[in-house]
Amino acid sequence: MEHSLVDAYIIVVMTVAGVLDLLYREIEPLYWVYSTLVGAVLYLKEAGHLLEELSLIHMILAILPVLVVAALYMAGAIGGADLLALVFLAASSPYLPGDILPVTVQAVIYASIPSLIHRIIMAWRGCGRASCLLSGRVRVEGWRLLRDPRFRWWLVSDRRLGKPAIDLENWEAVARLGGGEAVVEASPGLPYTAHLAVGTVAASLLGDEPILRLFLQLFFGG
Repeated sequence: MEHSLVDAYIIVVMTVAGVLDLLYREIEPLYWVYSTLVGAVLYLKEAGHLLEELSLIHMILAILPVLVVAALYMAGAIGGADLLALVFLAASSPYLPGDILPVTVQAVIYASIPSLIHRIIMAWRGCGRASCLLSGRVRVEGWRLLRDPRFRWWLVSDRRLGKPAIDLENWEAVARLGGGEAVVEASPGLPYTAHLAVGTVAASLLGDEPILRLFLQLFFGG
């Protein structure tokens, strides 16, 4: 089912979501609800018979990224759109013929590359020190966090808030911590849905063969 209607559909949905994430850092939950429903229907119509071939391991692998991200969401470490994006992938393309790894796992692995690169660039632009690259945190005046373009996509992660501030607007978090002149702690707030969109395109075009080949090279020497 290479380059099928399902492949095209998940690429379009994830690409649109990735653009929205980059531009607005917000995606309406209804976008994911409708996309997931349509995607599940398309998959059942085009490849529903493959579900009979799924082993328990395949099913666990397909939902494992969803469960991990759900735990991160509950801990306030990741946004709801990222979780809904993985739910969409798990429902719209749980398993494709010829692959060993489910699409959700492939997309997350491929997405790790742009995520890592983006995080390094953001941390370097934000403070320019190796310590920031390692800790992923920087202390900065509130007004700079709100106005300096180098801190675009950064989020207040100050422990004084008492809880993760992933769902707080930066201006609100800064106000709670004393206003624009106050020094606050911030971390890169990566647009992960955009990275996951890149991972989804890579998964659809490349499949899991490059991942499995790398795994064999790393752990078994080829």
